[in-house]
Amino acid sequence: MNSKELFVQAFPEDPVIFRDLPNFCVEGLECDSRGVREGFVFVAVRGARQDGAAFSAEAAARGARVIVTESTDT
Repeated sequence: MNSKELFVQAFPEDPVIFRDLPNFCVEGLECDSRGVREGFVFVAVRGARQDGAAFSAEAAARGARVIVTESTDT
């Protein structure tokens, strides 16, 4: 699936925020930064003990093309 299709389907209420996102082939989705590979989208989930956004740098270093997070402080 390509990135624009993925995000418009995942967030249909506000597709405009993805207008400037480069279109690329999404190789996979992952919520554990240790499993991220080149071309993946990392979904940083906020848990009871840790915020996945704290692992955004690790996910990027492993090849994440996009990081989805609800946090604004990373």
